Amino acid sequence: MLRFSHIIVFVVGVGGGAFASAEPPALETVEYLADGGDESSPILIAIHGYGDTPQAFLQFAISLAPGMRVIAVQGPLKHPRQGFSWYRIDDSEQSTDIERAANRLHALIGSLRKQYPRAGRPIVMGFSQGAVMSLSVLIRHPNIIRGAIAISGYLDARVLPPNAPNSKPPDVILLHGQSDNVVPFSRGLQAYNGLSRAGYRVEWQPYSGGHHITSDVYAQARRWMAKILLAE
Repeated sequence: MLRFSHIIVFVVGVGGGAFASAEPPALETVEYLADGGDESSPILIAIHGYGDTPQAFLQFAISLAPGMRVIAVQGPLKHPRQGFSWYRIDDSEQSTDIERAANRLHALIGSLRKQYPRAGRPIVMGFSQGAVMSLSVLIRHPNIIRGAIAISGYLDARVLPPNAPNSKPPDVILLHGQSDNVVPFSRGLQAYNGLSRAGYRVEWQPYSGGHHITSDVYAQARRWMAKILLAE
């Protein structure tokens, strides 16, 4: 059973759609730090999927990252029925929304690194749209993150991954269900091939199942997380 020692909710502005200013409003976040944590605790940024909320996704993230500071981020767009999203499904708007959301996540990471300078580079983790956003931050700003966990995601088709940084390239793990009928398995494999060609240290983990997080996904993600933290 998870026990929340303290949760801090930051309500610092949520955009409801497109914005025009050069400095977009900050994203709303929910923060968790376990007992015994401090300003040097490593940071995991948890990015929920389509129609989800940061509060719901936070619990999964906490279970992956004992001893870490977990920052669950809320998507900037209202879902038509429930929760929030990161971009519109319409292909004509998708890349624009992804670009804007990636810039806002970049700004958030910059703020966190100033606030917690001893914590090092954060790890980003997401499911579905959250996985897409994790990879979008990775390829646009590879120097600011330690690694990325992407579950059932893909790369924005309009952005080719640049070459990985020569110094301290981020580690990546891609997990994808072989019978995923929401994000085709082939799109996850394309992301793996693209990142591999660009020189990223990427691990590919197919799993039996569809568009959901299985116990095997949980075990693989937790194993990867432990390995990355030990390597710091």
